[in-house]
Amino acid sequence: MKKTISLLAIFIFFIGFINAGPRKVLLEYSTSISCMYCACLDSIIKQHIIVSFPQTVVMAYHGNELPVIDPYSQFFGHEVRDSLLGPEVGFSAPMSFIDRSTFHRVSYPYAYDSVAFRYSSSPNAPVDINITAKNYNSSTRLLTVTAELKALQTLNGHYRVNFAITENNLINYQAGGPCGPASNNFDHDWVARTMANGWDGELIINGSWNANQVYTKNFNVTIDTGWVANNCDFEIFVYKRIPDFKRSDVQQAFKSSVTGSIGIRKENTVLADYYLWQNYPNPFNPATNIKFSIPRSENVSLKIYNIIGTEIMTVFNGRLEAGIYNAEFDARLSGSANLSSGVYYYVLKTDNFTDKKKMILLK
Repeated sequence: MKKTISLLAIFIFFIGFINAGPRKVLLEYSTSISCMYCACLDSIIKQHIIVSFPQTVVMAYHGNELPVIDPYSQFFGHEVRDSLLGPEVGFSAPMSFIDRSTFHRVSYPYAYDSVAFRYSSSPNAPVDINITAKNYNSSTRLLTVTAELKALQTLNGHYRVNFAITENNLINYQAGGPCGPASNNFDHDWVARTMANGWDGELIINGSWNANQVYTKNFNVTIDTGWVANNCDFEIFVYKRIPDFKRSDVQQAFKSSVTGSIGIRKENTVLADYYLWQNYPNPFNPATNIKFSIPRSENVSLKIYNIIGTEIMTVFNGRLEAGIYNAEFDARLSGSANLSSGVYYYVLKTDNFTDKKKMILLK
């Protein structure tokens, strides 16, 4: 079972934002425990897409394919697929959508190339999603999130926002196929549990969304007792709806842990040694991803310093289980609204390991 970075009965995060961040692609795909090719797409996402583009937001819609009933098919995203492709297409797993309109019905061998093309051809999102408050009450299991949605340029059209819950680390059966034999111990991740405000979300604006205009949205959802809250994430994404849906386009996506710290999440793989990767993207403005690996449970700190050695920000300081982690450093969260362009260092320290790397903020 995945461990949370911190566990508090009731906790609230307040976070201030100033500028826009880079695009975070939304990858949605249909899957089933009876699909013989779904494990192939799963491995492509885990071993290639998330490794190369850790900021990617992934959602897996489970549906039933006989003869086995999928236990995670309570919400299987058929309305999303039907709106984009038409109901005559059917379940059709594994089929993926990359930011919805950019590619329709991407076959699993091309998922990585499609995600990579989206990042390279459209690296900047026209909308910013800023989390200003988050509260998870472990007694009532109520999650409340406040988000500011900001247009970074003047936009025109029908814009909506979705708030979803996914669950990770669900160990269950997966049918065998070209990517491996059948397994009763397959790790199902990104399982869509609910779209808390409906499959098509709620209205932001239908008309002119002026540059720098901010809409504040409050989201509330109770985490079902059948879900492990520590393994759950929440996703927020903004999309532009076209009347026939066929050319709808995701503007920006965001993902964070329900119970853990905003901005750092654990991946499923465990390496046998320590490693600190080069941040991505680099140079960056204003946010970048820092990936690191620890082979055992221990105390970990990740801090940011300027070129003269002054500490700028503590990204994380606490105990982590063995695993590979991705942390997002956002220059807007450093406590200095005027953090200037230049060279900075990020330093990873554990009980048994220290390493640092250079990164460049370029405004």
